[in-house]
Formats: sequence, C-alpha cells, structure tokens
Amino acid sequence: MKTTSITRSIFVALLACAISFPSTSTGAAEKSEIWQLSLEYDLGSMRAIDATVCEKASKKIVTPAIAGSPVRISYQVEWLNESGAVVFTTETQMPLGTITTLTEGEPCLRRISTSGFLNLRLDGPGVSANPKSIRFTQTSSRRSSGFSAELPELFRRSSIVASIENIGGVVFAPEGPVSALKIRDVGPDQNRLVFVFLGDGYTAANLANGDFDADVQTVVAAFIGRPPWNVLFDAVNIYQISVESNQEGADNDPQGTFVDTYFNSTYWTGGTERALTIDGTGYNRAVAAANTYVGAGMWDELVMIVNSTKYGGTGGAISVISMDGAAPEVLLHEIGHTFAGLADEYTYGGTSPTTWTPEPNADVNSNPPKWVEWILPSTPLPTPALGFDTLVGAFEGVKYFPTGAYRPWSNCMMRSLGQDLDAVCQEAHVIELANRVSLLDDFTPNGSPILIDTSGMLFTTTPLTFGGITYQWKVNGLTPSCGNAQDYQVSGVELPGFVNNVELVVNFPTAMVRQDTIVDSFFWTAIMDCNGNGINDSIDIAAGEPDFNNNGILDACEGGGCCDTPGDADGSGTTNIGDVTFLIARIFNAGPAPFCADEGDPDASGSLNIADVTFLIARIFSGGPAPSCLFVGAGADEWTGLPCQMPNDIYAIWGLADDNIYAVGNGGLILHYDGFGWGQETGGAGNQLVAIWGTATDNIYAIGVSDGVILHYDGVSWNSEPNASTSNLFGIWGSGPADIFVAGFNMVQHFDGASWSVSHPESFAFLTGVWGAGATDVYVVGFSGKMLHYDGAWSTLPTVTGNNLNAVWGSGANDIFAVGDNGTVLHSTGASWSMMSSGTGANLNCIWGTSGSDVYAAGDNGVIIHYDGTSWGPMVGGGSANLHGIWGIGSQKHSVGETGVVLQLGGN
Repeated sequence: MKTTSITRSIFVALLACAISFPSTSTGAAEKSEIWQLSLEYDLGSMRAIDATVCEKASKKIVTPAIAGSPVRISYQVEWLNESGAVVFTTETQMPLGTITTLTEGEPCLRRISTSGFLNLRLDGPGVSANPKSIRFTQTSSRRSSGFSAELPELFRRSSIVASIENIGGVVFAPEGPVSALKIRDVGPDQNRLVFVFLGDGYTAANLANGDFDADVQTVVAAFIGRPPWNVLFDAVNIYQISVESNQEGADNDPQGTFVDTYFNSTYWTGGTERALTIDGTGYNRAVAAANTYVGAGMWDELVMIVNSTKYGGTGGAISVISMDGAAPEVLLHEIGHTFAGLADEYTYGGTSPTTWTPEPNADVNSNPPKWVEWILPSTPLPTPALGFDTLVGAFEGVKYFPTGAYRPWSNCMMRSLGQDLDAVCQEAHVIELANRVSLLDDFTPNGSPILIDTSGMLFTTTPLTFGGITYQWKVNGLTPSCGNAQDYQVSGVELPGFVNNVELVVNFPTAMVRQDTIVDSFFWTAIMDCNGNGINDSIDIAAGEPDFNNNGILDACEGGGCCDTPGDADGSGTTNIGDVTFLIARIFNAGPAPFCADEGDPDASGSLNIADVTFLIARIFSGGPAPSCLFVGAGADEWTGLPCQMPNDIYAIWGLADDNIYAVGNGGLILHYDGFGWGQETGGAGNQLVAIWGTATDNIYAIGVSDGVILHYDGVSWNSEPNASTSNLFGIWGSGPADIFVAGFNMVQHFDGASWSVSHPESFAFLTGVWGAGATDVYVVGFSGKMLHYDGAWSTLPTVTGNNLNAVWGSGANDIFAVGDNGTVLHSTGASWSMMSSGTGANLNCIWGTSGSDVYAAGDNGVIIHYDGTSWGPMVGGGSANLHGIWGIGSQKHSVGETGVVLQLGGN
C-alpha cells in the first residue's frame, strides 16, 4: 500500500479557504495569488492578452487539461515589474496540443498548431505588484506516446518572455445573444468539479426549439450511473452556456463548405477529417464566456458541443464533440485523458517502449505492474485475455504499442467505446477528484488562533455529499470520547495549557481506491481564555491573576470537576497527614503543586497558605470541619453529557468491555465506542432499533420495531436475521449464544442456536422487557403491568400494577427489579413481587445495576434514580431529554436517550 500521497494538511491558522497550489512559490510580493492567463502565441512571440486573478477556492485550481496534454513543458516562471525586476518566482507546466477522437483501427492523432491560444493557471504575485511581463525558462519537456512531430520553434526556446497586455479586464467579452444556466448544483463551485457545456452552430431557431438543451442532456446522461461518475457526480456542478450562431453546423461539413458560427468550429483540422476543433478566436470566446458566467478559476472542464451529426472531435484544453451517436462515449473517453491522465489502451503498430510510462493504466512491467493492489494472487502475469477478461491483470498492448507495454483490463473504455472503465481507470478518476477538491466545503471556526473559555466551543463541518466520510478529532494529540462525530464540542477541561492543538482528520474510505488513501487534515490553535474576558489566560496570569499551582489555568477556573476528594493535596485518594506535609513543602520549600487547585485548598479560601495547613491539622487531630471545594464541579455522583451530540435518538446501550460498547437508535443508528471515541457503523438500514445484547465480539444482536427486524453482528458486518415474526420487537436477553429470548408485540421469540421461533404467543400484549437468571428462570414484562415467567414452561404472574412496565433486570434469581410508567418500580425476592417507592412520577424506561445495592433506572425528562440497597434516590445531571437506555461496566456507567444524548457518570 502506498503512503497517503493525496493527504492534504490544512492549517486553519493560515487559511480561510484552503487552496492547494500546483507549484511552489517564493518572491518579494506581499502575498501570492492564483492567476489565469490567456496566452496568444505565434512562431516568434507570446503575449498574455489577459491576466486575471482567480477567485478564492477551497479546491485546487489547475490548468485545464494539464493531465492529458500531448506535450507538457515545465518552466521556471519569473514575474517582472515595469523595470524588469523579479517580483515573484514560481514553477508551472504548460500543456500543448490537441488529441483527435479515436476511430477503430486508427490512432488518436496529436497536433500542436504553430500559432494559437493557451489557458494557463499558476501562482503569482498580488495585484499590487503590478506585473508587466512573465519570463518562462524551460526546465524539462514531456511528450506522450504517439506524438513525434517537432515542436513549434517558440517552444524549443530555452526562454520565452510574454508581455502582460491586460490585467483583470475582459478582452473577449461574450458577444451577441448569450445566456447561461446552472443545470446541476450540488454545492459551492469553490469546492466542486465544474463542467461547462457550450454550443456552436446553434441558430436562434435551434435554441428556441430546445435543440441545444436536448443535446446537453444527452451528453450529461452518459455520465449518470457510469462508474466512477455514479459516485463522483456528487461533486460535479454543470453549467450550460447557450450562444446564438448565424448558421447551423460547422465548417467543412462536407469538406469545402463554410458556415458562420460563433466559435468557428471546423472539421478536417490539420488534414484529418474527424479532427473537429474551434479556432483561436473561438477558444478565447469560450474561455471569456466561462469566466463571465462561472468565474476565472471556477470552471474545470470546457466541453464544446457542435450542432453536427458528422463524427468527430478533439480533446485538449477544450473538449470538442459533435452530436454523432457516439458523442457521449467519445466525451467520457476524452475526459479520461484530460481529467484523469489516462493513456489510450488500444494499439496500431509501433515498437516496444523502453522507458517507464507515467499514466496510471500503462506500465512496461507486467510482474508486477504498478496497479498490483488490484490483482488477485491467482491471476497469471502477464495475463492472457481468454478466461480473464473480467479481472484486473497485466494485458499486453497499450498506448499504441502492441508488445512490451501492459494495461489493467482486457477491454476498457480507454480501448473501445461503449465499454466501462476498469477498476484502475476508475480509481485514477477518484484520486484526481480527491486531488482537486477538499472533503469539507466549510468548517467553523474558520480562523486560527482562537480563544476558548471553560464553556468550550463547537467545531462544525460541512462535508461533501459523498456517503461514508469519517471523522477523527484530536485535542493535543489525544482522541476524545466522541471524537468520531462530524461536529465536535471542545470543552474547556480538555485544554489544560495556554496553547492547545485541535486536529480533525477527515477520511473517505472508498472501495474504489486501493493504491492511496483519501484524507484531509485540518488544524487549529486553541488558546485558553477560561474566564471569558477575551484575553489569553497567560496574559491574565502575567498581569497578576492567581494560578497558585502554576498549571496555566486560572484558579478562578480550576473547579471543572477535578475536586473529587477535598483536602487531598498529594493526590493519594484520602485526606491524611501526608497532605499536611505536602502543603508545607509547597508553601515553604517550593514543592510540587497540587494537581487540582481545589483539593489543595482545604479551607476553600481561594488561595494556598498556612491557613490551609492549620485547617487540615485541626481536621485530622481535633475533629475540625471537613475540607470543602471552592468550585463545585461534576462530582462522582453526577451525570454529565459527552461533548458531542449523536445524529439521532438513541434507545439502548450495551457492551462487552470498557473499550467495546454499542448503542442503537432511530434511523438504523448503530454506534460503537472503542475506548477512544464513538463512531457510527453501517448496517442499520434505516430501522428503528430499540435494544441490543450479545455474548461475544462476533455475536451481537440488535432488534427493532421495523417489521420485527433482528440484526446480527458477526465481527465483520451487521446483517438481517430471518426471524419468526414481523411483529415489533422491544427487548432481548439470553443465557448464551444458543438460548436467546426476544420480547415483542403479542409474542416472545426464542433462538436455539439454529433458528428463531415463537415460544409464547400472547394476545393484545406489548411485551417490552426480558431478563433471566438462567435458561429456565426468565422474566418478561409489558404494558398494563403484564408479567410472564419461564421455568421450562411459560406462566402469567399476578398483576401488581396497572401501569405499563418497560424494563426488567436483576442481580440474581432472588433479587429482580422492573420499572415502568409513572415512577413504577417493582421488586421480587423470587417468591413474590411488591411495589417500591421510587421518589419520582416520571415514566421509567430502563434499568441496570452492578449488584442489588447499586441499581440505576432512567426515564423521561432526564430522570435518573439510584438504589443503594435501602432506598431509591434522585441523581443529578440527567438533563431534560427522555432517557431510554442505561448500562455500565466497572467504573463506567452510561445512559442514552432522545436527541442523541449520551450521558456518563462521574464527569471525567
């Protein structure tokens, strides 16, 4: 696997819009810009007839068709002012030439005109530098196979100086009746691949009849559903620019006839019948129209549709196609060249190549070729066509060479029209798109550094509309508990020092890419302002604000929940003589500071001094008052919310270990906690999932009310189980992998390790909860106080309450609890059930505990109550959302509920 060569790191401190430049730049100008140059050249000179600063964008702004040009010349570029002094230096590549459309048995001819126009985008100085000319000094030149003609004399020179005749003006302003329409809009052009379709040879009557509209739709339809465009089109915007020509068609159709069209299209360019092109004036008119209606730097691919049914076209800075029946396929093929840099895969003669070829789909090596990640171990290399035509391999013949060069697939679109692109060619498209656009359209905050107080700050993202994008937040290199969410609430307690780093890694893990990873990284610098006065804490402390333990946090902000044991200055977990010694060493001998300011301030005066020593001595030896906390934060018995909100209502939580916890909810929501953060899993398929339970990492069940869905996780993926009923399901429990009970509407289902069956039918009964002490000691509860017991056979228990019962749990066969509406809590010692006083009238929806003297129940309006073996009492911090699930392991306890709430006990 290659390294992440398309990973981009975006330092938000430097950018409001993240722009990736195609060149490195240095120079004396105060800032850099991306410029678009309209260059006119002839045999002996070059002029920039227009130089325009491109609009700011988060996508990478590149020279059109640079990937597939027949010749690519590299230059060092020096921008010169009026006196000839260099104001900016950069590097660029200049694409030259056009490619004719393919015809069976004939090559795609490449040609470079001795005079013409170029569109070049490159890094340059700020406008205030007032550049007057540009010096291009050639550093290297690369030709594609199939082009052997001598370059025009101008491009054989070691240096070219092009005068800048106009900055920021519109030299070739669109003339006559011209209109533009955005016909596909999936987001901002600043972060989309933008196609612009123009038409030539369409008269006023043609436009009025909708001929051009229909032709554009025909061509665009070729992309829909064709891999990889079935995915990539979620990042493609399309404009249609309608231009009136005086006459229909194109010149030389048939040969020797001429018509008056806006862009001056013609067949028989360079003596080749199918070479359909537009002349230099038409080229600049097309660029001017795209600049006017879309924006300089915003358009990426120009496509000229010519109102002719004669076969022909060319690829290059502008793709030109006729409306021959093969036109849509021709365009897809040409885009493979101009956008993804693919080689033609057909042959027509020639000798074997001797050097490495850069295109993603061509290699002189067959074992292994550069795309080896796509090849099955059983596929022979080189690969015979017979019997392997549906597999990726190394098939001989590519780039016009019949031998000595290899392609990935037997017959790809780059070989024959009407075929699909193979996996390697598809991957090249996806990687190029990832090189062009950012995975995020926007994010907040969009500047850095930022000040954050103890209330924290919400970091938000607006991603591309691709499915499957994942997120990983880090604060000072550590992954927070909900660091896999799209948005993240940075809390003040996560930022312990003056200056902190917040990082977001956005990943698009697609099966269409094997040879790279698609990742964007974003960085912020967060500076603490814990008292919210708009001033960096370090400045406050330098000005005299107290920070007696020298940890970079103002004492006034130090509470934050860290005071678990008041007076425990040395952090031992208890308050004793060791804390007195610790404080004396700190006060008189500059010993270490208490980790928590509150715990080292037993008299809660707000400062550390000898009075704290006296206070502790009086407490330890004379029974004086107990130490206290000046700042009361989240204590050990307080529920706190995670600093992120999950994307949907959550109805149940369960786990195997403190680093392997699952939660499920509405809309097929399946969440997993891996010890570092919560992440969303696929497989819920839009179901309303209400309960989850399992026996091992590869044997977990989630059930729901969507036609009785039962999902099973086998350690790899979630899949639907063929169950015994389509009734709504509400509760699940088992004694082992081959003994599982599910409570639902009008029945209880049972799984015996092989299949599901209805083990107990009921009439008009909502059975909501199930729990057992063993395989033959199972309890089910439901609406209207319904209770069932299974001891080898099912029986109905006497009704204790008329309230709906929603959940049941026990610590053993003789210690069982059930909870329900209106604060109902029932308890059984194994012989009979009785009512308990819960202290609340809220509906209780779930129950769980660690033992008979440590039981938790949660319900509507954030109510959480705790049973200590003697009585039930309220807990704080449950919020206001209705809670539906509660579960824990060891010291971790969680409750989940509507609006995506996830609570934890303790506040760490």
